[in-house]
Amino acid sequence: MVFLLLAMVNMSLPAASQEQVAETIYVQEVDMNGTLLSGVQVIGQDAAGYSFEGVTDSNGTAIVSGLPGAWQFLFVKDGYEPLKFSSNVTETGEGVVYLQKSSQSSDNTTLAEQNSQENQTSAKSMSMQEWYNLGISMQKEGKYAEAAEAFDEVVRIDPKFAMAWYNKYVALRELGRNSEADAALSEAKNLSYDASL
Repeated sequence: MVFLLLAMVNMSLPAASQEQVAETIYVQEVDMNGTLLSGVQVIGQDAAGYSFEGVTDSNGTAIVSGLPGAWQFLFVKDGYEPLKFSSNVTETGEGVVYLQKSSQSSDNTTLAEQNSQENQTSAKSMSMQEWYNLGISMQKEGKYAEAAEAFDEVVRIDPKFAMAWYNKYVALRELGRNSEADAALSEAKNLSYDASL
């Protein structure tokens, strides 16, 4: 997978500032001559572990904001390989990423539809991204037990996915499973938290 993130600073903030910074992200297909892609989910966490999300508009642009420092990004669009990476975002700026077409065909079903067809499809065949999206969806609906199970699958597939550990922490905390929640938060911090921020 090839990607490039270019920071073009629009505004400088002091390093110790707790003010939010914003990143305008342009998503293109394959390379810098590729088509701008609309409908790309941009999911991530800022330096403090707070989640952000957005979707690219018709110009292939999404704007996300958070606290400065080490951010984690995940870009997802049906028919394209998911792109996951970390970047040090310390100032408001812009970036460009490129998505590669998926080698597998897409069936245009939503995760909710996939979940309702669970008896027809083996749960093991779901990708990490599908599990993550399912977890986010369940969490938004207040179904924290299902969300925690989905995030369990994500970290089973990729134990270094800090955003999944953090969201697992949120779900477990809502369920009152505090010791498990604390362990998940600790793991998220071990993977992405920078004490110097």
